[in-house]
Order: sequence, then structure tokens, then C-alpha cells
Amino acid sequence: MVAEGKAFAESVGSPLPEIRVKPFNVTAEMIGAALTVGGRRVMKWPTSIVELFRPGITDHVVWPTSVLVTRIMLSVDSAPGQEPPQTVWSYVSLLGLGWQPSLTVSLKWNNAWDFPGTSIALGDVVPDSHGFFGLEVAHKTVRRHPPDYEWSFMNTLVIVAQQKDASGKIVLNAEERGIPPHVIWQWVP
Repeated sequence: MVAEGKAFAESVGSPLPEIRVKPFNVTAEMIGAALTVGGRRVMKWPTSIVELFRPGITDHVVWPTSVLVTRIMLSVDSAPGQEPPQTVWSYVSLLGLGWQPSLTVSLKWNNAWDFPGTSIALGDVVPDSHGFFGLEVAHKTVRRHPPDYEWSFMNTLVIVAQQKDASGKIVLNAEERGIPPHVIWQWVP
């Protein structure tokens, strides 16, 4: 369940022109793709292996609290008469594992340079009864002339997810680093 009203209300004050948040159903295949072997994520498991895991993948496995970017897609709409003559949309799919069911998870882009507080709220989501959530975030990118930008692991975007108790204390936290800046920025000449 997504607190869409809150996400849209926050997007009004957001430096991003528009933010849309849409939940999607988490499948055994998605969870299987989040499994790791030797510390490395395996993105494609054979169907025969997923079928072996399917009966107990949600009930009998303890998942570490995680938020994963499973897909980044950019889409271009024409914008005649503007400079540049196109608008770029980012679509980012997020998969959450190992969260407390029925307790809201707050999401944000962190290290979003040149924005107040260097982060952008993406709205909230409530995990299902197994502690999973799936969310697609769509937003228009912000046009920016390319500065001298040093590409490095620590100079990338971070997706941050947090659950807080009734007193506001963070009880669970996860992040994924290394997300390219073009998720937020549309580089223009």
C-alpha cells in the first residue's frame, strides 16, 4: 500500500517537477533475483531453481532488511519549442525485503546535489505481511548543464529506506548506493 496522497503532496514542495509512485506485486522471481551467491547478486535464476524456492521463499526465509533498485528506465517525450526539445522521465523500480509488516517505510533519494538538504522525499510504502514491497517511482528529470563531474562510487545517488516507531526512532534502515545521477538530472549542453 502506498501513501499516494502524501507522495503527491510532498512532490508539490519537491525540487523534482513531478513524482508518481505506483506499487507493484512482488513475485518469487523478483525475490529470487535478489538472492546473492558469494556476496554478488544473481540477476537471472533459471526457472527450475525459482520453482524449488517458490513454496517457502516468503514464509521460511529470513531476509536481511534491504532496498534494491531492480530497474532504471529513461523515457523521452518530445517538447517542441523548448531547449532541449525533449523531456526525460526516469522510471526506477524498487524492491524492499526484510521489513516489519504494516509499519510505514519512508523512501528518499540522498546525495541529490543542488537540492535543499541534498535529498528528495519519494513518499511512503507499507510492506506486505511477509515484509516485502515493490514500488515504481516515476519523475521528470531536472535539466542541468554538465558541471565538472567526477564519476565515482561515492558521488552517486543513494536510495534510503527507513522505518520509524511511534516515537520517531529509526528501527530499520537500508540503502543502496551507486545509482547514476541521470536518474535525477537531464544533462543539457
